[in-house]
Amino acid sequence: MSTDRQIYSIDNQRDAIRNYAKVMRYDIVATYEDPGRSGLSLVGRPGLQQLLEDVESRRADF
Repeated sequence: MSTDRQIYSIDNQRDAIRNYAKVMRYDIVATYEDPGRSGLSLVGRPGLQQLLEDVESRRADF
């Protein structure tokens, strides 16, 4: 990787999670993404907001 930004890209994060799930024999049943957003804030993160809403409303079966 030529930059830190590439190391932590959404594609690389997704690949790392898929590889981990495969090794651990986990099924990925849903994904939530907030590309280009810091993980330090809840502001402007529709993917995280959707995850929280799904859990609170019990739509998420995980």
